[in-house]
Amino acid sequence: MTGLPNRLLLSERFHQVLAEFNQAHSPIPVLYLDISQFRRVNSTLGYELGDHLLKTMAERLQAFVGFRNLVVRLGDDEFAIIIGTMGAELSEVEDIQPAIARVAQNLLWAISQPFTVQDRTVFLTGCLGIAIYPKDGSDIDTLIRHADIAMHEAKSQGNSQFKLYQPITEITSDQLALEADLRYALKRSEFQVYYQPQINLKTKAITGAEALLRWRHPQRGMISPAEFIPLAESTGLIVPIGAWVLQTACQQAKLWQSEGFDNLQIAVNLSAHQFGQPKLCEAITRTLQRTGLNPALLDLELTESALVQDVDSAISTLKQLRSLSIRVSVDDFGTGYSSLSYLQRFPFNTLKIDRTFVKSISQDAKSGAITTAIIQMAHQLQLQVIAEGVETQAELDFLSQHGCDLAQGYLFSPPVSAEAFTELLYRRAWSSLK
Repeated sequence: MTGLPNRLLLSERFHQVLAEFNQAHSPIPVLYLDISQFRRVNSTLGYELGDHLLKTMAERLQAFVGFRNLVVRLGDDEFAIIIGTMGAELSEVEDIQPAIARVAQNLLWAISQPFTVQDRTVFLTGCLGIAIYPKDGSDIDTLIRHADIAMHEAKSQGNSQFKLYQPITEITSDQLALEADLRYALKRSEFQVYYQPQINLKTKAITGAEALLRWRHPQRGMISPAEFIPLAESTGLIVPIGAWVLQTACQQAKLWQSEGFDNLQIAVNLSAHQFGQPKLCEAITRTLQRTGLNPALLDLELTESALVQDVDSAISTLKQLRSLSIRVSVDDFGTGYSSLSYLQRFPFNTLKIDRTFVKSISQDAKSGAITTAIIQMAHQLQLQVIAEGVETQAELDFLSQHGCDLAQGYLFSPPVSAEAFTELLYRRAWSSLK
């Protein structure tokens, strides 16, 4: 039906890839792709449309990797992708993971773009597991098995995720100890919430703050969020920890309000795990009632990957939040699975431009053009725009000249404690922070 090789032909085709691309045992990524929501499409729209959708998906995958690389259909909604053409390129790179990660992110983005099938628009997402020949296996059965393990690990963290295979022996005793400590960190009051100011680029005043979680370990000191946040997500601890961050941030915002900063917005990140929790709106409402914070001063930041897991459910939840006067922002816009159709369907207030664009806008014409286009598009849709990671005056000047509404970054202030942020508020204008 799809015109792709099946599992029976996988071994033969893999040896053909090795013969063509692997003269020096250079690394070859083997990707295991699971398509989410496909069974729901079959059950709601019928198997005929589902078959047509699979055929279209197969064409999109083959077009993405090119016909010199191999796409195999393993099952109903599962595919293997073997990218032999990357071998020679990767063999010259000391750290191959960033290159493979870029391929995985771009592939997940390609999958997330809408499909038009028989005058219907259908959205799908997927999860990827990645094993690398010959490091993770010398035969295709082992590589597929390891990629499958990695895929299920990615799937446990939500849709539109990818993971590289990691043997259990590589999970160190230090990592296990960190996970054990993380489970008690909340009870032991080891977490802190830091706040980074958000600046109105017209008035130069601090108009908001993003709440950011920090962990001060009693023995290790401050632990990087990049180290413990993925661990919290993989263990499910992100849900109670996230609830604590929301409660703490709302309490602090109410305290600032009582000190005369009446309109200060507080932005709090919601993970995909939190966003998928049942009765989310009721839980947030209870937090607002307990803290006494005006709902209009709360801004919930969500990544695109959190929203596309179940589009209809996400739209319903966002509408409930908006009906409570809570603001909703899309974090890291432009780096994940952006689709203009999502902007049209989802009731957002703000787009947040990722640092990857901001850091090169003054030197790179493409980044500048993309950033300008995002700002103009957002304003046409009556959305605010905030740029994160602003570190230089040149970046600030570019954003101001092109009409960006808000900005945050080290040019103004790093994330600081609540006490230090209060001092910033009393200075009022960002220019006094320099």
